[in-house]
Amino acid sequence: KGNIFVRVARKIMSGLFDRQSDIKRGILGLSSRYGRRAYNRLVNKAGASGFASFRFKEAEAKIYKKLNKKELNALDKLIYARRIISVNANRRDTGRKGYVGMDGFSDANAQMEIEKIKNELGQDKFNDLMARADIYFETFEQNLKTLRESGRISEETYNDLKDMEYSPIKSIKYLIPENADSVDVDKEAARLGISKKDIMALSDMNENEIITDSRWLMMISIEAIERRAAENRLLTAFGDAIENATPEEKVGLEEYILDNPIVGSKKDGSPKRKYDDTKIPLGYRTVSYFKDGIKTDIIMREDMADQLLDVKTSNKALETIGKLSGTQILRFMATGGNP
Repeated sequence: KGNIFVRVARKIMSGLFDRQSDIKRGILGLSSRYGRRAYNRLVNKAGASGFASFRFKEAEAKIYKKLNKKELNALDKLIYARRIISVNANRRDTGRKGYVGMDGFSDANAQMEIEKIKNELGQDKFNDLMARADIYFETFEQNLKTLRESGRISEETYNDLKDMEYSPIKSIKYLIPENADSVDVDKEAARLGISKKDIMALSDMNENEIITDSRWLMMISIEAIERRAAENRLLTAFGDAIENATPEEKVGLEEYILDNPIVGSKKDGSPKRKYDDTKIPLGYRTVSYFKDGIKTDIIMREDMADQLLDVKTSNKALETIGKLSGTQILRFMATGGNP
């Protein structure tokens, strides 16, 4: 009898302190290997922030350690200049006009900035900063690999971007659901520390203030991408578990997941599903994931969707913004030419 009371007490405590208790029970009810994989992804997703912190600290030590204030400032300028040059080379290769940065900063200005840094610091220190900038851009290439391996971007998109010394904002458009409403976009923008305009607007010229703190840009990008990649791995596994559920298990899922079958094809050839152009019932929301860059939507009851995604309101990277001195707030249009 005592054991029964212990089990009941544990169940009550689990419900009180485990925000995901209901969705975990639902996933554990799926008997296939896909269900077990989805459960493991759900549990492991919590480690994404810790892994992002590890990646950032490792890169930070290689790139910024033992630099004085003048050298750190020069490194930020060097990274920005190299981005401008690389972005414009890419734009010329694809038949687009060159990108013009803040205050008319062009790739010609960027080249002059690089020469100025070399003359001011000397060849040895310049070579050291260039090597550190190489590691910086390699870190962002790893971000792209993470997006590709998680399925958020396709192999084609990865190949288009991997050889360019790109900005973290270059990948932000892959972190926001395409069908997100204004509330969702504002919420995600706040988590990433950027404005809604920075995600949604397109431009060939930046006329706004930009962040020149390369360390902050690296931190926010690594944190956002590792979190989104982990989320996509989870949702992909969850989608596979649903697809491979037995008829009896699918009946049990009807309580909180609406059937969203393929009903045709879109103009681009991708699958068209029932709720792509059908109003979602009150109390449900769309949860999206990507396989090789192709989006699939799951229509879930809102409370279960929140449990699956473990919705939170705080973000350590965002909280850090207020602690950084001299950091300009990002007002930078999200274009293919973003430096």
